[in-house]
Order: sequence, then structure tokens, then C-alpha cells
Amino acid sequence: MNQPKKKIRDKASVGTERLRSALAGRALPSSPEAEAAVLGSMVLDRECIGQVIERLDGEAFSRPENRMLFDSLVSLYEANSQIDLVLLRDELTRRDQLKSAGGVD
Repeated sequence: MNQPKKKIRDKASVGTERLRSALAGRALPSSPEAEAAVLGSMVLDRECIGQVIERLDGEAFSRPENRMLFDSLVSLYEANSQIDLVLLRDELTRRDQLKSAGGVD
């Protein structure tokens, strides 16, 4: 029923690589609003994460902070953990990335 996570992530990497090839020599398009919407959806709906990682990997995010958030959310998801802001903060702290990802205010 569910594909192994490695295959899902590999599929996302292939999609990102295809996009990079198509845009060779040009910067990838970026939209901070779209990135925030994806990350927000991942926090609000755990099942959304499975759909997102079928299509995207961390490299799809233009801002390093968003890549850190994405990678931490995926890590929590793969560990079958609940997803909420407290656990996301804890995961970023565990990775020593909380401050780099923007901290908490």
C-alpha cells in the first residue's frame, strides 16, 4: 500500500533534477509564499507530508531556513512522530539548527 520512504524520496529527487535540467543555466524559480504554504500545510496535516515528499525534496526550497524546516518535518514524519510546532522546535534544536532556521518568537 505505502511505498518505502526511500523510493518516495528518490522519486522527489528525480523530479527536482528534471526541473534543474530544464532550467539549466537559470536560477530555479522561487516563491517564499508558496514555500511557506507548503511548510504550513505539512505542519497542519501530517498526511500532507507523504504527498509533498512524493513531489519535492529539500532542494526545491530556495531559502536555507525552509530547507531546514522541510528536512526536520520529514524526519519527524519518517519517525512516525506527531507533528506540531513544539516537536518541530525540538527537532531543530536537536539538529542545532533552531537559530539558523529563524528561532522562535
